Amino acid sequence: MVLIHFFRLIRLLDLLFIASALFILKYTFINPVISTYNYESSSLPIVTALSQIEFLCMVLSSCLIAAGSFAINNYFDIKNDDLLNLDYNPVGKGIPRRVAMLTHILFSITGIVIAIYLSFSVAQIKLSLIQITMVAILWQHNVSFKKQPFIGSFLISLIVAIGLLLIPLYDLFPIIALDEVERALFLEIFKVVIVYAYCLFVLTFTYLLIKDLNNLQKDKKLQYNTTAIFLGEEKTKYLSIILICSLLAITSYIMFRFNSSLNIYIKLYAFINVYLVSLYSLYLLNKSQYKKALLVIKGIMIAIIFSFIILNYSNV
Repeated sequence: MVLIHFFRLIRLLDLLFIASALFILKYTFINPVISTYNYESSSLPIVTALSQIEFLCMVLSSCLIAAGSFAINNYFDIKNDDLLNLDYNPVGKGIPRRVAMLTHILFSITGIVIAIYLSFSVAQIKLSLIQITMVAILWQHNVSFKKQPFIGSFLISLIVAIGLLLIPLYDLFPIIALDEVERALFLEIFKVVIVYAYCLFVLTFTYLLIKDLNNLQKDKKLQYNTTAIFLGEEKTKYLSIILICSLLAITSYIMFRFNSSLNIYIKLYAFINVYLVSLYSLYLLNKSQYKKALLVIKGIMIAIIFSFIILNYSNV
């Protein structure tokens, strides 16, 4: 029973999603692209900066930092949850508050230490500043940013996007000073990952806006000034709709721009998992069915990450 409460404290399912996203990016996109280049090139093969063990350490670092953030989020929410008579927070019930704080400290520090080790390993020590900054922002988010309009949602969305970029930054950036052809290859990889990271940024921002809408009455009782309270329900809803439409516009541009190189599987996957599901989320927002809309946005995030697999196995 205690283990179940601990898994709720660190949000195990969210951690599994983070780890899966990084593994999928590495092994169904980056590695196959480089393997194809090595197979077709007559020059010396490219070897990425991170070994398999170091990549596992990178995933572990990201998950530990995220878990530490989830733990401290539950720690700071305990008084508010008691005030609102909510009972889903494991802190104070199955998990003592001291354990929640200790979990945050140990996990965050361990995640940073691993990041510093990896940055030394790839001879790019400045890269570890990214994880250090992430931990600082996540702490400040739980202390004050989440009570304010825009800034909390923006920074969390940015962290999610940068979290995906960590793999090419650590794995490819240290070896980017190669010849022009190889630099062009790495640039193309970065471009693709940046597009995916941007989509995750938009979806995360949208998710947090809808979450504010769903928690509007609770946040008013807590005297927060979230985006939904600051703008009002209707304007926040319109902003969420605009963000979803921007995602559809990006997807449409990509489909149009690379139409000749995309096979039927990619087009069908995008049509079902981006177009139809996004349109359904717009319908739910219009009907103010925020809980369902949150689940749909999460589904789109999962679909976007898994599209790396479709790209790989459809020989695009």
